[in-house]
Amino acid sequence: MRAYLDLWTGLSGDMMVGALLDAGWSEEQMRSTFSSLGLPEARIEVEARSQRGIRGLGIRVETADEPPERSFADIRRIIGTSRLDAGVRERSLRLLHRLAVVEGRIHGVDPEEVHFHELGGVDSIADIVLSVAGLEGLGIEHLACGSVPLSRGEVSTDHGLLPVPAPATLALLEGLPVRWLPIEGEWLTPTGALLLSGLVNSFGPPADMVLRRIGIGAGTRRSEDRANIVRILVGDPAEPSLGGEGGACGEERLGWVSILETNLDDQDPRQVEEVARRLEEAGALDVLRISALMKKGRAGTLLTVLCDPSKEAELGDLLLTQSTTLGIRIRREPRRELQRWISVVETEYGSVRLKWSRPGGRPRAVAEFEDLRARARAANVPVWVVERAALGAAQAAPPFPDAPQLFSD
Repeated sequence: MRAYLDLWTGLSGDMMVGALLDAGWSEEQMRSTFSSLGLPEARIEVEARSQRGIRGLGIRVETADEPPERSFADIRRIIGTSRLDAGVRERSLRLLHRLAVVEGRIHGVDPEEVHFHELGGVDSIADIVLSVAGLEGLGIEHLACGSVPLSRGEVSTDHGLLPVPAPATLALLEGLPVRWLPIEGEWLTPTGALLLSGLVNSFGPPADMVLRRIGIGAGTRRSEDRANIVRILVGDPAEPSLGGEGGACGEERLGWVSILETNLDDQDPRQVEEVARRLEEAGALDVLRISALMKKGRAGTLLTVLCDPSKEAELGDLLLTQSTTLGIRIRREPRRELQRWISVVETEYGSVRLKWSRPGGRPRAVAEFEDLRARARAANVPVWVVERAALGAAQAAPPFPDAPQLFSD
């Protein structure tokens, strides 16, 4: 399943969870996930809210004896010792680590020493964990979103009055497309910004889909002229068609890719090769190792990692722990992406996967090299012989509409 997040005024964590519930995530699953956090004397309620005549859902979390602040270590302990599903737990921890890094940069402290005030409350922790669990519960594998709406004004915090967007909100949105709304006040919360920066896979116009469900999350803040809502559109990828120019097979889109870079001049090149291999195994789209002359005439390596934005935190952690680097440069850049399809052809040497695209409207197939190599070794023939057989078979068996379609690999 894929989903598109339609932001109207902004986003908060309780609105995100409300939209997922309204889109079909069961309240029973939501409550089970909340209970798995093991937070004493905390309870959660689902609220039906109305915004300018539009019905939506939201959640409210209440607890007794809430501490004035929690450290990142405290929150990590709460989630790490919870009964949450392992995937939800790990993804939630990555989001919170991302937040700790941003807060540490803003306040000039080590991420491990960061103390959260509003963001350390049970409600914020629940919003983050439940958003992750809700996406998984609905089977959403790709979440897209348009440009992020921002407002102006000021907000009262434990640090005093701060400008809107709050410093943490802006820092979390670095590298993402934003647009300004002519409204005052905080409509995009730091929790909402964290969810957008860590859970959205691509930013841009919505891709074609077969619409299955619509969920509306509603906030509590009210405006004189607009509804404070967020909509999530959930569906299946639109089926491609090979017939006719301008059809789905000929489409391309503007997607986003994260770029992680670091310079290494104090690590054995054989170890750098192993780091690159682990990055590839962890899901990097590409890993580049470029020889460079560093300061003081040292021979070094410029290590560049391309990845989906959703992999940014995981691969960044891998770089910091597996290499000798002390820091990583991170940026997000737009890229034009051809739509792609995967099909399998049978040859006298065995099955071979083909990746199809349509640059300029003309079908093009490229054989998966690992398949070619495996079949060639098994038959003791050159790789080009298997490739010729696979591409020959492709001429008679182009991909059909039910072939899996991809925008990134």
